[in-house]
Amino acid sequence: MRQFIWLDAIMEKRFFKSVSLMTKNMTPRVLLLDDDAMLRQLMVKLLTQSGFSVTAVATSAEFMRALDNLGADVCVLDWMLAGESGLVLAQQLAQLVERPPMLMLSANATIDQRVQGLAVVDDYLTKPFDPTELIARLHALLRRFQNDKTTQRLRLGRWQVDS
Repeated sequence: MRQFIWLDAIMEKRFFKSVSLMTKNMTPRVLLLDDDAMLRQLMVKLLTQSGFSVTAVATSAEFMRALDNLGADVCVLDWMLAGESGLVLAQQLAQLVERPPMLMLSANATIDQRVQGLAVVDDYLTKPFDPTELIARLHALLRRFQNDKTTQRLRLGRWQVDS
């Protein structure tokens, strides 16, 4: 059974007011992929109470259906899934012309593993993690990619032109 260092903080709700940075008019959509049901439930609670709208799924197939049907402003992917790899899914998403920013969550904590993950995703956070850091990283990704949306891109095959 996995241990969650920050479980007490989530249940006590002692940090939610301080980390909720969103305006009333904006509710960012998070698409969360994690096969651990308990962690998925806790993260939904954390993200929802921090001002995000969350869709949580357990498999890459469910993830792709949710992304196609609902969209997302930011994705949170677990690297090690039962019988699957979140990194392989991230590599597939990276090929899309329009894709949301991706944050990889993983127990893979060596430098080589983090570098391998960051070669594909936009940010990387190792488990166990502090909930306030997760929220801060998601806000940073949203800010960074919101600024990128002002630039128009034309993509043809492997070539991309920014205007």
